[in-house]
Amino acid sequence: GQSVYCDSGASTCSASRRMYPFEFAVFGANGENVYSTGTYLIVLAKFPQSACNLLQPIELSANCQPRLIVTINTTSTECFEVMAAKSVDEVEKNFSISFADDPSLSRIVGADQAKRWRHWVFPVAIEAPMSSKLVQVKSLIIPTACDLPGRAIFYHGNLIPANNSLLQPQVSVDTNMPVISNVFTVKAAGTYTAGEAIYIKVEFTREVAFSPLPDPFSTSYLSAAAAGELPDGVPYIELNSIAFAPMVGYADSSRKNTMQFLYRVGEGEYTPEGGQLEIPLGVTVELNGATITSLKTGLDADLSSPPLPGSAGSLYPEGSDQRIIIERTGDKAWGAVSYFLSKSKRTG
Repeated sequence: GQSVYCDSGASTCSASRRMYPFEFAVFGANGENVYSTGTYLIVLAKFPQSACNLLQPIELSANCQPRLIVTINTTSTECFEVMAAKSVDEVEKNFSISFADDPSLSRIVGADQAKRWRHWVFPVAIEAPMSSKLVQVKSLIIPTACDLPGRAIFYHGNLIPANNSLLQPQVSVDTNMPVISNVFTVKAAGTYTAGEAIYIKVEFTREVAFSPLPDPFSTSYLSAAAAGELPDGVPYIELNSIAFAPMVGYADSSRKNTMQFLYRVGEGEYTPEGGQLEIPLGVTVELNGATITSLKTGLDADLSSPPLPGSAGSLYPEGSDQRIIIERTGDKAWGAVSYFLSKSKRTG
């Protein structure tokens, strides 16, 4: 990275030399890290070897509060300000980490022969709606309250150049959960009866991963299917035809933002008179013991707000000509009806 400390190459220890970090690092990062909700981005401000008189903020003054500004978007600004931790020891204790695990970090021997870390720590708590495609250091201000005459003197202006690459390795911040954006089928409009297969696709705003589906030939799966029930671990959607459609995987393995659900029309199932196949009000994807998460960050998908029936993105948007009608043939077994009613989430 670019050095911002004019005496970074000096090796002589001097209590009169003004100090400033010469590079910044993300502790524990490997260059492919995406930080998300519930994690901490631990930024280290690393001082040169010549800063042998470096003390931790708590050792300098109760009012020594260095402020680091990084490019993390929030609801109100494109940058985020974080205060330095009081000490390295405090961070190790609070986060159960050890800076000794990083061979690039070292202690320096001061004039008093004490060994001290040559970095300060700026922990950033990541929470929604923070985001950043590339976290960069914008500024570091060390207040005059950090000066301790005869022991430690600092530069107090911002010495961080614009458009720098001082923070290494490169990391990003992403706290956005996948949400359902579209529900659709490619099945042709028409009237269908028992035995027909209709694939329903649920599209998310970003790529998702899901927990392994149970083996369809396992005893538990086959026994559940024989009873007209849904096997545990299989997400499903409820339809307004008195039926459920279990998830069968990705609609396209090359586009992992769309899941596919299979509706096999059964005896006694039908859509309301004058209506068409739709996901009822109050219904969303039910996990049924499974998980659906962001492929990038591991955050759980937000399933709470699917498109409302008749709205854009719903299975049958108002004005659409993609009208699918299920015509009743035969009767649905009472056990299957009872099971449906016990699991139904519809509110309208």
